[in-house]
Amino acid sequence: LLKTSIGSGALSFPYLFMTYGIIPSIILTCVSGLFAVVGLILYVLCADENGRNTTLSELASIYMPYSKFLVDFSVFLKCFGVSLSYLIITRQLLPVVIKTVFGNTIVDNPKTLLIVFLAFTGPFCYFQKLDKLKYTSFCGVVAIFFVVLATVYRYAKTEVPNNIVVLYFTTPNINYLSGFGKFVFSFTCHQNIFAIHSEMDDNSVPRMKKLIYFVAFSALILYIPFGLINYLLYGQMIKDNIIQNYPNDVLATIVRFLYVIVMGVSYPLQVNPSR
Repeated sequence: LLKTSIGSGALSFPYLFMTYGIIPSIILTCVSGLFAVVGLILYVLCADENGRNTTLSELASIYMPYSKFLVDFSVFLKCFGVSLSYLIITRQLLPVVIKTVFGNTIVDNPKTLLIVFLAFTGPFCYFQKLDKLKYTSFCGVVAIFFVVLATVYRYAKTEVPNNIVVLYFTTPNINYLSGFGKFVFSFTCHQNIFAIHSEMDDNSVPRMKKLIYFVAFSALILYIPFGLINYLLYGQMIKDNIIQNYPNDVLATIVRFLYVIVMGVSYPLQVNPSR
């Protein structure tokens, strides 16, 4: 569940800090996490009421039959969009990693590398149960943790220029509207809560609530430091994808490689509920 929540959205947090300022960004992150928790708990209560094998589609059929198609299509559209974003990010990162490590080779073509990436991740998409993905998901969470540590290390070892501008608050602008969705998107793991509820041995409501609280809190303590530290490091020069700001050094190559791993283990988690 944590790996479903934490994906490509983390890369946008430094840009969100630049757009909104430090204080509003922290507040909006916490509020988005709170709403995500409320939604997940409501889903768990519904699943507990209707049985272990309940799905979102079945809930729609029971309580709002006319909305079943809309619910199914919404889940598919969300998962399809997120999966596509993973492929786009991988297509950007993987060629840079290959060129940095091996130099110019025949396999540094983005299309070729994307096909290789899909060849490795594709088989994991055929698992019927999310439980089969727990080890790959754990690797993804560890990779994200090391990405955050690498950010802290870079900030500690880098002398920040005096011209870096950091704001606690910013003047509202048109970018505010597009940013709200990114805050919410960063906590979306709701499509998998029913499968997790079904597969857990102890899926009681108190146990599920503890899981939800843990996931939301873990996401918060990863998102906020990652966004804040990169903002302090690059200020108003931050790009939408923070990795584009990184210099082409060893640490940046490691971060890019780790995020390719994150994308690889995240992809099946989005494909599974959209089938």
